[in-house]
Amino acid sequence: MLRRQLESGAGDLRRVRAEMTAVCRDEIDLARRLYPIARRDSRLGYEASNHYYYRPLDLAEKVLNCDRIIRELERS
Repeated sequence: MLRRQLESGAGDLRRVRAEMTAVCRDEIDLARRLYPIARRDSRLGYEASNHYYYRPLDLAEKVLNCDRIIRELERS
């Protein structure tokens, strides 16, 4: 929803950017906390019925992607 608001230019864009940055920072925090846990137990992050899984490297990539989004938001 925030991305759509930002793309449309509607509303207080400064507030939208701040909320998006906060969401990204929360995601980074969660990924960093989950990383050592996922390394210890490969069953975490796996849901067999939907064939959904992630690996510790996916969590590292999430941190990089969120960091890039934050930098882009700060530039705009």
